[in-house]
Amino acid sequence: MFIFKCHSEGRTKPGLQTRKSAGIQNVKIAVIPAKAIGKAHARNKMKRMIRAICSELINDLKSGFCIIIKADVGSRNLRFEEVKKIVRALFMKAGLITREADTSIL
Repeated sequence: MFIFKCHSEGRTKPGLQTRKSAGIQNVKIAVIPAKAIGKAHARNKMKRMIRAICSELINDLKSGFCIIIKADVGSRNLRFEEVKKIVRALFMKAGLITREADTSIL
């Protein structure tokens, strides 16, 4: 996972649509599966799984960050709950999850 501080407050490209939740401003998440995961359908499945996890956790994240999540070969055989625990642990270790969300149940 790579984390960058976003400096473009409110600036977007003219044709680009962004999804914003109620309390979140300026959080961008990209998922990059490795070619070694498998064929296109396996990589797409991994991207959909990680996007679903991030959409659940996005309201708990601090604003102002660009996050790149790189899925590697080791994540190929993991179940949804295992990937969710890993992604949540990475967000907590990076300090991206707010204090109120730290106490919530996985």
